[in-house]
Amino acid sequence: MTQRLDWHVQAANAATSSNLPKKPKPYPRWWDTTDRIRRPSPERIARLDDARRRQADRRRAVAEGRIA
Repeated sequence: MTQRLDWHVQAANAATSSNLPKKPKPYPRWWDTTDRIRRPSPERIARLDDARRRQADRRRAVAEGRIA
């Protein structure tokens, strides 16, 4: 919020529009999901599935005593 306030003060006191500071990033709102609804990419889904498979393999190997 302080960044936003600083930006407003600097923008209000800028002599010309070419001197405007860069806008700050929006504050993350975890409760507002309207603009954040994204489906994971197929590559990410494949990486997650691969990681889950490797984890299951490790757990199985530990349970069988092949690795400690």
